[in-house]
Amino acid sequence: MDTEKTGPLDPAFVNLAEVRHGRYLGRVNTGAEWRDFLAEAGYTGAVSGWFTPHQLGLITARKAG
Repeated sequence: MDTEKTGPLDPAFVNLAEVRHGRYLGRVNTGAEWRDFLAEAGYTGAVSGWFTPHQLGLITARKAG
């Protein structure tokens, strides 16, 4: 999802389909939220972007230490 959580719709629809099957809780995180999660877990240099435009995100980071 983008930072404002207004789109794109594809990730939200995929998540909803998985909620229906009991696999997800219904929350779609933004790249910024994932970067924060990774920082809390000890990763550095997290970068997020689109692997395929507006469909599949990609996040890379390094484990500190």
